[in-house]
Amino acid sequence: MSDHEEPVDSSIQGPSDEEKTLQTFVRPLVLDETTVHRIAYEFSEVYRKLALESEEQFLPTPVTKLPTGEETGSYLSIDVGGSNLRVAFIDLLGEEADKEVSTNSKERSRETIKKAQRQRVQRRLEKAWPIGEHLKRDKTEDLFAWIGDCIADVVGDRLSSNDVAHKAPPEELEMGITFSFPMMYEEPLIFF
Repeated sequence: MSDHEEPVDSSIQGPSDEEKTLQTFVRPLVLDETTVHRIAYEFSEVYRKLALESEEQFLPTPVTKLPTGEETGSYLSIDVGGSNLRVAFIDLLGEEADKEVSTNSKERSRETIKKAQRQRVQRRLEKAWPIGEHLKRDKTEDLFAWIGDCIADVVGDRLSSNDVAHKAPPEELEMGITFSFPMMYEEPLIFF
């Protein structure tokens, strides 16, 4: 720069060619709120249809019925994650309290917010254990024996707790189980 040239402030010049190219590239990816809601709705409809009707899933599963949100009662919940095992007794509270609908739009709006915030699951007893790497990599029999021991620990604690200690144990124990890693099985597990 010579002595007679004025320094140029780069913020006044505007975007560089590189920035313009990037803005041109990204422009079609910018979505308005209406488009985002439409895409989310369409995605949920596709997922619902695939979950109900498709025979082509990530892994075949014998699950034949999806939850409705109206389920109530006590259940044993087992969550086998990638790093932790969680076993819990939970109560599903259903949506009975959500059935009342107001005709006043302002009240209905408040009811919708309350419905979204309402607790639908109550945990009675919950325990969690880290899943050791050796259990993930060694024999599957060892992993499932360990899971069985953890389940027995939680069931034993529940049966000896004050709120059920004086009652006869249930003949059947309804449960739900999730696996957060791929696992293939051909039919539902039935415990006798």
